[in-house]
Amino acid sequence: MDEVRATLQSWNLSQYADVFFEEGYDDLAYLLEVDEGGLEEVADDCKIEKKGHRARLFKRLEQLRETAAPSAGPLFD
Repeated sequence: MDEVRATLQSWNLSQYADVFFEEGYDDLAYLLEVDEGGLEEVADDCKIEKKGHRARLFKRLEQLRETAAPSAGPLFD
């Protein structure tokens, strides 16, 4: 949860950290795997109603997803 809290804080969305935990979204790796529809559900569950906050969350997760993607190629041939 600390990783999710710190990430939300760095994105100026720290006001949602407690509800992320309450709703069980306490694993950043999971959030990075969720598709667009799943992100909408996360945002709804966490009561992120402001369009700008939703957009920021989605954009930042996408950016983090891109930087976290392995660049060494596939693990198996």
